[in-house]
Amino acid sequence: MAFSATAIVVLIASPGDTADERAAIQQQVSKWNVSRAEREGVVAMPWLYEQHAVPVLGGHPQSVINAQAVDRSEIVIAFFDSRLGTETPEAVSGTAEEIKRAHKAGKSVHVYFSTEDLPRSVDADQLKKLAKFKETLKAEGLLGSYSSPENLASQVHAALDYDVSSNQWAPSPTAPASAPSGAELSARHEYQREANGQDTRGRPRYRILMNDLVIENRGNTTASNIDITVDEIDGHFMFEKPEPFDLPPNSEVQFSLIGIRSGNARVTMTWNEDGEPKQHVQLIRVRASA
Repeated sequence: MAFSATAIVVLIASPGDTADERAAIQQQVSKWNVSRAEREGVVAMPWLYEQHAVPVLGGHPQSVINAQAVDRSEIVIAFFDSRLGTETPEAVSGTAEEIKRAHKAGKSVHVYFSTEDLPRSVDADQLKKLAKFKETLKAEGLLGSYSSPENLASQVHAALDYDVSSNQWAPSPTAPASAPSGAELSARHEYQREANGQDTRGRPRYRILMNDLVIENRGNTTASNIDITVDEIDGHFMFEKPEPFDLPPNSEVQFSLIGIRSGNARVTMTWNEDGEPKQHVQLIRVRASA
């Protein structure tokens, strides 16, 4: 059944060594929407630069992300593992700039730091800079910590509950329902793993929990006879093209997509909608399994 809701942008902000955390949080936000969106009258729209940033010229890349995501967001979920990130003209890193810009604008900002074991390849200089930045943030409020991507995701669920209950984002009961938008297909690669002991050298081993291409229909019309093509750009993966299928509104389907080498892929989705052909092309980031 259709319902009225206010869509809010949730910026997922972190350096490049947090792919597992980013995937876990995106999935958690989707779960929050399923369980809470109708009751709260709020839909949380996760924004990740690798999936949603639109390439444009005219300024530093961070200024582009600021305009497309930071300034449009209501909530910022920021987290760090062992790296602070790349310095920008305005801050010690892109993630740091996003945190400070959002906080200055009065947005809800949650910051978490990993307590997981450090990798052997840890960059000592990055670790030192991260510790210094963490100290500067302690004076700004309460910081969080997490022991695994799954632990972080559960804390994000609680943060969304807190923010939505503390803000008046829900639409007025008399607000008109949104006009039909048709089928709205999107694609993403979901990759999750969990620790599974150690190898003979004492290095952590992992068990793969999810390694899928997820096709989602966020619209209000069934997309019929969907055909999916996935082309490699600068990565390498294993994907078996599925048979054409239908996808009802507000639903998603998963297909195995195993990353051999991390990189970008082009997903082309074609379908029929009320007898008319439709197409959507999207770039996604595919994470390698090892």
